[in-house]
Amino acid sequence: MCPARCCAARPSSGARTSANVITLTVKDLDPGDMVLLTTYRSDGVDVATAPPFAEAVTGARNPEELLDEVGESLAGEYRIAAAVLAPAKGPGVALLRFG
Repeated sequence: MCPARCCAARPSSGARTSANVITLTVKDLDPGDMVLLTTYRSDGVDVATAPPFAEAVTGARNPEELLDEVGESLAGEYRIAAAVLAPAKGPGVALLRFG
């Protein structure tokens, strides 16, 4: 079991100038299960707010392979940042990639 918490700030769909903050708790992931926290989606022309998360399955065997798989699935102009976290080990062991 792998408890995890994710959080994202999103623009309000109403007239408020403050953002909505969404918190997601994920439990009982099996090996290969993953939850991607998403902010935006695009067809290459129009950009819109995406659903808060997407569930998927991966064949990655380690954090490096997972970041490679996620990065390769995105067009280069849409790659901003990605991180793999081990919640029980804390942020000091996070694996980060940018651009």
